[in-house]
Amino acid sequence: MISGNTSALTIAESLGKASALSVGLGAAAVRLSGLITIEQLREAVQMELEELGLDAQVIEENLRLAEEVYGGLENVTIQPEKVPPKELVHEMAYDHVLLGTPSILAPGNAEARQTGSWRVERPEINYEHCTRCGLCFVGCPDGAIALDEQGYPVIDYDHCKGCLICLEQCPRHSIVSKKEVRSW
Repeated sequence: MISGNTSALTIAESLGKASALSVGLGAAAVRLSGLITIEQLREAVQMELEELGLDAQVIEENLRLAEEVYGGLENVTIQPEKVPPKELVHEMAYDHVLLGTPSILAPGNAEARQTGSWRVERPEINYEHCTRCGLCFVGCPDGAIALDEQGYPVIDYDHCKGCLICLEQCPRHSIVSKKEVRSW
């Protein structure tokens, strides 16, 4: 159980990474909402972390964190009489995700320039490890990455300058850097 002087942040830091805080916060959110059981939480955390390719020990430590946070909180019950009437709830309009992201939708004049010859390092995608998260696509500053019909990223090497931002964005390290080799 979480004692009065122990926080999820302290537990997460004991795992050696502040990024482990997301497991604790997720456990707190699902516990407070009362939407899933501890068994469902364990299963979800295990599956997510295994997909990221983490070691069994790291997964087990994160599961311990999730259980400790989950067990230290109680469900919150919303009383029906405390829910505001429908006329007081403002309906939010949905805007497409592209309105809030720096996505490049048109190549502009970059299409007329073959900037691929600027590369020293070439990003290459290992499709066996790629989860199709799209972070490389969103992060490419030159729009040199597109998504195919299945959602896999495809690099346009005629326009890829080799900045390797895609490599840095990939959470699974499915993109690697290779020395550019061309016949001149």
